[in-house]
Amino acid sequence: MAPPRAGLRNYLAAKGGFVATPVLGSAASETLSGIGPAPVLRGDGVAIGCVAGESTPPATPGFAPPAPGDTVTLDILPGPRSDWFTPEALR
Repeated sequence: MAPPRAGLRNYLAAKGGFVATPVLGSAASETLSGIGPAPVLRGDGVAIGCVAGESTPPATPGFAPPAPGDTVTLDILPGPRSDWFTPEALR
């Protein structure tokens, strides 16, 4: 993959997900610690999973998305980089 033109990351998605061996319950690559599968590089092949019995995506999401201007509060769990944030930022 080429470097992103804006932002920090590229994303790759496929219906059915990707077949990967999870590490600590996740199939994501954590590049700073080296935990998880290797990042996908140009020329790599990826195995795509399947969704049994599903041929089309649902017409609407399973939840009501927030309206423009709504305040959304998210629950967070501190991760291995929580020391990068001030106590105020974590609150």
